[in-house]
Amino acid sequence: MRDLPAGHDGRRWVANAATLVWGDEEAVLVDTFPTTDRNERLIDWIRDHGRRLVAVYITHGHGAHAPGRYTIRDATE
Repeated sequence: MRDLPAGHDGRRWVANAATLVWGDEEAVLVDTFPTTDRNERLIDWIRDHGRRLVAVYITHGHGAHAPGRYTIRDATE
């Protein structure tokens, strides 16, 4: 079983909410992770692999994406 948050078995969720699409030089992020730690790890990966983040798309208004949006913005400006 994957490492899922505790809760009712029928109502467990996966905290993976971001998708990174990258090419040779640039990357696009679709949504952000709900935690600062996960977003910082994503930023490190982008930098370590020599990609430049050119866009972040937030697909829906869930509040879980708001903190990540600012973490990503501050790290890539």
